[in-house]
Amino acid sequence: GPAPWISSLKDPRLGAAILAMADKPEAPYTLQELADLSGMSRAAFAEHFKRTYRRTPMDYLKTLRLRRAAELLSGSDLPVKVVTGRVGFESRSYFTRAFRAFSGLHPTEYRARARAEADREGA
Repeated sequence: GPAPWISSLKDPRLGAAILAMADKPEAPYTLQELADLSGMSRAAFAEHFKRTYRRTPMDYLKTLRLRRAAELLSGSDLPVKVVTGRVGFESRSYFTRAFRAFSGLHPTEYRARARAEADREGA
């Protein structure tokens, strides 16, 4: 579907939460904080968000974090433990499971493949 920020133009209340999550996905947001940003009750926000984006706000945030992790893994030499914290995960083991579900690869495997592809493209 369309990018979430495009959908948020249909409902500016959700736009504030989307922009906050995109700007700082590593922040320890709660559902209540995101609802407050949107000027909605927690229940109304959760239901409206899911109806609009077909996923929960926390699942959306997790995906943003994993995308940012993929960028850091492919574009830096930061240890996986550091990437884990920088994208808002508290547990490296949970991050590793989530990243594997997201990309199909362990974070170190993802980094190795991304570098190999970059080397092939640069050659």
